[in-house]
Amino acid sequence: MCRVVPAVVFMLAVCVSAHADYLAVPLHDGADTLSLEPNSTFELDIVLTGEPGDVHDSAILDVTFSLPGLVYEAYAWHGDHVTGGLDDMSDPDAGGLLADPQVVTAATYSPTPAVDVHLENLTEFGTTFASGELVTLTLHVPADMPLGTVTITAVPDQFFDGMALVPSAPGPAFTLTIIPEPTSAVLLLAGLAALLRRRR
Repeated sequence: MCRVVPAVVFMLAVCVSAHADYLAVPLHDGADTLSLEPNSTFELDIVLTGEPGDVHDSAILDVTFSLPGLVYEAYAWHGDHVTGGLDDMSDPDAGGLLADPQVVTAATYSPTPAVDVHLENLTEFGTTFASGELVTLTLHVPADMPLGTVTITAVPDQFFDGMALVPSAPGPAFTLTIIPEPTSAVLLLAGLAALLRRRR
């Protein structure tokens, strides 16, 4: 259905897609949870799911993190979205596209301050993207990252098919659990065992 929105100088027709919502879901090897030790690297796929016939040629979204501290290393678009092309306006760290690892910190695109990576791109002229793996982030857990849980969410801003807005929404969040290295765990168990022996 289309509606006409008056503007000060001209009239713009804005069309809204009748399809069901796209869902943006962060996954690693198809799973929404992962446990890693410090000093580990992993890939996070942002996967779009939708109804048959749902397509877009413009994608704008943020990947948000519940805590800072992960190191952003790279990203790669899939399908007809060209990584680093003229239409790739992704800006993970307000300073532009990153060539070197950077600590994920508060960015400026979210309505409220958030730890996020901003992703924005058009498909090549005359092409569209339907569903599947949209973009992949490479992230690193630094050696000094505190143990605990980081929740990662893919938050769509806008998806368009031409002038038609394709409804979109966040899917289930991804949970990264940072666990002790085996050496640390062994030392901890050895210490507990020694403590128990002393108490006997």
